[in-house]
Amino acid sequence: MSDKQIEAWENDFSNEIQVKPLNLLRFCIALSLPPEICDFLFELKGTKLPRSQKGLIYTAIKNRYYSASLFEINDILESAHLKIW
Repeated sequence: MSDKQIEAWENDFSNEIQVKPLNLLRFCIALSLPPEICDFLFELKGTKLPRSQKGLIYTAIKNRYYSASLFEINDILESAHLKIW
């Protein structure tokens, strides 16, 4: 994510910018935000992780591995045959 994109989110007081769920999850993981805050941000932006096998893996990362290193997250994604970050 670029600095410009984060700045746009910060200044989106009218909540007009549509945020892709995966980008929001990446943001939460990058800042090691606890699941409760991440859930709040998802609710605030009106988006959800998909209800699929892929979504379940991302939800597990959000809930259990939010303080893990990027290497650990990529190992999980790679083992699930998902695109690494």
